[in-house]
Amino acid sequence: MPILIIYAIEIYEFGVLMKASFKPRARLLKLLGDQLIGTPQLAVFELVKNSYDADADRVEITILNPEDVSTASVEITDIGGEGMSLDTIVNIWLEPGADHKQTKRNQGKRTAKHNRLPLGEKGVGRFAVHKLGQIIELTTKNKNNPEIFLKIDWAILDSCKYIEDAEIVVEEREMPQVFTNGSTGTRIVIKELNSSLTRGDVRNLYRNIQSIKSPFEFEAYRLDKSASTFDVSLSVPGHDDWTIDLFDLKAIIEQSLFRFSFLFSEDKWSWDYQFAPNEQLKKQFKVEGRKASETDSYLELPKGKVDLEKNFHAIYQTDRTDFLKDLGPILGEVYVFDFDAALGEQNAIKRWLSENQGIRVYRDGIRVYNYGEPNDDWLEMDSRRVNRLGKGINRRIAVGAISLELEHCPNLIEKTNREGFIENETFSKLKAVVNSALGKLESLRQIDKDRLRQVTKKSTSISFLGIDNPVDELKQIAIANGWEEQLAPAIRRTEKRYNEMQDIMLTSGMAGLNMTLAFHEIQHGISDAKKNLLAGKDISIVIEQFDRFELLLDTYANLLKQEKAREWELASILQSNVDLADVRFTLHDIIYSCPVLTGEHPNFIIKAQRNLIISAVNNLIDNSIYWLDKRWGGELSKKYIHIGVSEEFDKGPAIVIADNGSGWRDISKGEMIKPFRTTKSGGMGIGLYYTDTVMQMLGGELVLLDQGEIDGVPEQADGAIVALVFNGGTPCKK
Repeated sequence: MPILIIYAIEIYEFGVLMKASFKPRARLLKLLGDQLIGTPQLAVFELVKNSYDADADRVEITILNPEDVSTASVEITDIGGEGMSLDTIVNIWLEPGADHKQTKRNQGKRTAKHNRLPLGEKGVGRFAVHKLGQIIELTTKNKNNPEIFLKIDWAILDSCKYIEDAEIVVEEREMPQVFTNGSTGTRIVIKELNSSLTRGDVRNLYRNIQSIKSPFEFEAYRLDKSASTFDVSLSVPGHDDWTIDLFDLKAIIEQSLFRFSFLFSEDKWSWDYQFAPNEQLKKQFKVEGRKASETDSYLELPKGKVDLEKNFHAIYQTDRTDFLKDLGPILGEVYVFDFDAALGEQNAIKRWLSENQGIRVYRDGIRVYNYGEPNDDWLEMDSRRVNRLGKGINRRIAVGAISLELEHCPNLIEKTNREGFIENETFSKLKAVVNSALGKLESLRQIDKDRLRQVTKKSTSISFLGIDNPVDELKQIAIANGWEEQLAPAIRRTEKRYNEMQDIMLTSGMAGLNMTLAFHEIQHGISDAKKNLLAGKDISIVIEQFDRFELLLDTYANLLKQEKAREWELASILQSNVDLADVRFTLHDIIYSCPVLTGEHPNFIIKAQRNLIISAVNNLIDNSIYWLDKRWGGELSKKYIHIGVSEEFDKGPAIVIADNGSGWRDISKGEMIKPFRTTKSGGMGIGLYYTDTVMQMLGGELVLLDQGEIDGVPEQADGAIVALVFNGGTPCKK
């Protein structure tokens, strides 16, 4: 048998030097487009970005016959763009991974007309057209060069084995047919669409197109103006009514109650805040507006680690200039609504916010996806809301934007799939700065929130639960995506249970930490359901999750009621926990074992309130799921949870939860049990405290263990180990 030794691309066979090279398959082009780009909307956005880079004045998008897939087409035309010559087509446009834009950016070369730095950097965005359809017709005209036309049929390309075999005919037209009278630019027509376009598809595309260019214009802090010369429009001939009733962002933000803008630049920051009650609030409750501002102050970054590696507070305090060197100026605008205090019709704004919520990111005035999309919470605003006991600002009531200058943040690199930046140290710094600014807004807003509550007689506890009703958000997601009919019965049942629990909490006088503990558990279940809806999971799985969630709500509603201690088998209790968590285990691809249910571990009878134990165990399972995802991400068949029973403790039998997650972090075990101590990003730090409180109420104890300290835990569970030790128990008879 011949022996081959491969070093780089040189192959030695019996001492004879041969040359070898990579031979990319033609199907690679399909992978770059159809499978790399997530959605058709994002594919259109990539083509619009190319027009921006080509120095175009505007882009016109026309959708013809959207409901008939056989005749439908999408036309994307840039007006006044540079266009392309034959040399550019052959040696750049048809070269996947061409780096000419990245080179221009690195050299600081801007476009001649609008002074733009190129946004493109990887040379693959143009292949996104495959996400939309099978045929592309490109017409382009460069100044002083003939008009160029080429046609690509992806079906023919896919039939070729290698890219080099996929020949494309490029035609030069001495007499231009599209760009006449000396005009220049590029038109791309996509035909044989992969699917027809519904009214909902077009409205969603329109929403995305409207967000490409930043609509935020705080002139006092305006950064790069290169995008101000760039416009994008969409038309659907014959279907004008599909988009005519969509709200404009500027009209929406005029109805916001709290408005905040800031500029972080040259190691200092300035901000403006406005409390802007509408005329009805002013007239009915005599509420006066308020303004506040500060100039050239120092930003207070939160103390402690923003992530597990860097303490940005310490770095910023030591050398502010060094901290900023790879970020440049950061402009922010945030508009916050208050549906609890506001009067009048709010449903239209709620519907708009369900599709446009959160904080977007713009570089040189052009949007970076997918920040600010409904399924994205890059600033972890939702968890801020819960962590700050209702004082934080979540995405459901806020919309805003962060504006950056491309030339000053070269280390913010877009992911190849165009879904945000690579999460490196520079990105973590950006999050730290923006979250600090949000903290300032929250403190300013709280002053006016308290004033509103006084004059409108709104209860803090009602506000805490009412504004953040997560079931209401699920309802809006279902309506927006056309799933109302399938999900309505499950949502109604869940909403009924949620409202019942809310009533119990209010009538039982729960407040402060106790209310937060209960809300903590509710939020976990609904958050999971929301993520699965937005991720496009099978509806039947989501409905099954609703069923489990009803059980969870029933459990915690009963938990808040007075329940007498009774005798229960541990196997019966753990069976309920497994039933509650079963769907979550499936969705997170977690393998679990519960030996007491199969007779491999001893079973005991203990005397306690059953629901207290179920809630405590569920807390531990939540923690395990989080740290398993942190350690293993999307790796299949790697995550493991052990739910066992032990008789090794002197006090009595114990339920043992162990996993192969990240294990105990930087905080000592003693500190972990204290309230508000956590290493979770955006975590509340009350799960273990709550579980410890439950065990103390039952006369038992919570014990945190390392591997090897207790028998019966499988070796593969090499992460955290927690034992709920009961005060006495009787072995069950076999």
